[in-house]
Amino acid sequence: MAIASDRTIVLYGIGSEYVHEAVEIALRAGVSIAAFIDNMPAGAGRQFPGLEPVLVPAACDDGIRALPVLVPLVTPGHRKAVTAEAMGRGFAGDRKSTRLNSSH
Repeated sequence: MAIASDRTIVLYGIGSEYVHEAVEIALRAGVSIAAFIDNMPAGAGRQFPGLEPVLVPAACDDGIRALPVLVPLVTPGHRKAVTAEAMGRGFAGDRKSTRLNSSH
């Protein structure tokens, strides 16, 4: 999947109750979301209304993995662990050049 924008991210860990807030912030900042990554083992009836495409980490191609990752968790330790998980699975992590808040 070729993605041309430098203002495009991946949301990783979309089971978070804050995922929709992260989507709203991204939209308001003019940042597009290429994919929503469900990093948890599949559960019966697990749905993510309004989020697409939803992918599991193994289904992501190199184009998706190369994009900056945002983990929509507020607890620092959990966010750090899930970010490390994403990077361990070949995702780029958080590149400091791409922020949702353009003032940074």
